[in-house]
Amino acid sequence: MIAELPNGQPDVVSSDSPAQAHTTTDHDVVTSIWQRYEAIRLWAYPERVSVLKIEEVRREWT
Repeated sequence: MIAELPNGQPDVVSSDSPAQAHTTTDHDVVTSIWQRYEAIRLWAYPERVSVLKIEEVRREWT
């Protein structure tokens, strides 16, 4: 999870695993996570296409 905080506060990254959670405002970590998020987001389908694909698969499985 990435939290963008108001009033110039630093962004916060929180990551969970079954064993523990990690929350940080460390600039390098937050920047790295933002870069990864943006790279993944660029490959994602637009929302309308995703919904169509989900509906298509749902019809195939029902």
